[in-house]
Parts: sequence; C-alpha cells; structure tokens
Amino acid sequence: MPSLDAFGIVCADIAKSVKFYNLLGLDFPDAGDDHIEATAKNGMRVMLDK
Repeated sequence: MPSLDAFGIVCADIAKSVKFYNLLGLDFPDAGDDHIEATAKNGMRVMLDK
C-alpha cells in the first residue's frame, strides 16, 4: 500500500521556517541556504526549500 513518507515546503526565509518548525518538535541539522531536511519521530521527512 502506498504511503506518504516525505513532503516539501517552499519558503522565502528558511531560517524563520526552521524556528517555526522547531516549535512543533522538528529538529533540523545545520545545512545549506537552499535546502534542509528533518525527520519527524514517526519517520516522516520534512524538507524546506528556498
């Protein structure tokens, strides 16, 4: 059965978006300016792109 395992969000300011998603419990590692990923506790990958 197909399942959703990742989703990407395009954002204007990755640093501000990381701060917001940190409040929701996602921990993003230090990364580049245009792409960053975090893995939620349930295994879902969240990708932020500029």
